[in-house]
Amino acid sequence: MAAHGLRDVRFITPTALSYGTQGPEPALDAVEELLAGVKEELPPNGRVFFGSFPSEIRPKHVTPEAMRLLKRYRVAGRCSGLRAGG
Repeated sequence: MAAHGLRDVRFITPTALSYGTQGPEPALDAVEELLAGVKEELPPNGRVFFGSFPSEIRPKHVTPEAMRLLKRYRVAGRCSGLRAGG
């Protein structure tokens, strides 16, 4: 990506923290693996948009652990795509 001048990655999904899950609860290990892999490919000034508009993070998936994970990978626009309801 960096070799092509790309620095931003945007994930468009109706429920970002559902990535890699087989059930109703988030699979934060799968999300972390995804974010770590993407960060490895980005240049130092690269940004990851995950769960930010037009995507969403389900309110019931917002936990301190999930927010720490997003912060650890410096997810841009963190939580700006939260939606009302379950």
